[in-house]
Amino acid sequence: FMIQDVTDMPGERGRFVKRGVGTLKVSVPSLWDVSETSVEKDTLLVSTNGATTAVTMATAMSVGPGATLSLVGKAESLTVDSLAVTNGTLALDAGDTITVKGAFAPSGLTLSFPSALTEDEPLNLLTLEQTPSPEVITALKLAFVTAELPADTVAAFDFTTDAQTGRTTVTMTARKAPVVTGETAWEGDADAEWGT
Repeated sequence: FMIQDVTDMPGERGRFVKRGVGTLKVSVPSLWDVSETSVEKDTLLVSTNGATTAVTMATAMSVGPGATLSLVGKAESLTVDSLAVTNGTLALDAGDTITVKGAFAPSGLTLSFPSALTEDEPLNLLTLEQTPSPEVITALKLAFVTAELPADTVAAFDFTTDAQTGRTTVTMTARKAPVVTGETAWEGDADAEWGT
């Protein structure tokens, strides 16, 4: 458990790296103003020791392969300067939100929820202050979701952009799985592409 300020030295760019085995719980709103925060192994659990449930970390956050950035517990929202997740996990309670001020770069993203999700209850997962590229939208739609979903549902993602602020809200909802009817046949060879 860590409660202390983390900040750049004057004129320097600092980097906080979470490498050790196990979960490191950091309690913010102590000052977190370091240029880069990197989760390279196991879990960085963001919490708060104050009355607020909103956490701001003025940092470029990255989550590496097999690592986890978690808000499970007291914190309900996290704001970071930028966020890159490469084959890593974002662990959230239902209702938690991450706001990304700058670039968001997901690749091989896993979204983990500790409790069962409710059918047709939208969860605002992310607020992106930069317009997401088609590649980011695709990466989010392909995210692996580890949560107990209601029977016959799938995790569906929606993207809503506010015309005034330019912010995009990414919402995930457990929706009834589409029913496939009729017959589909593959008529290509190994090098052919599937057309829809």
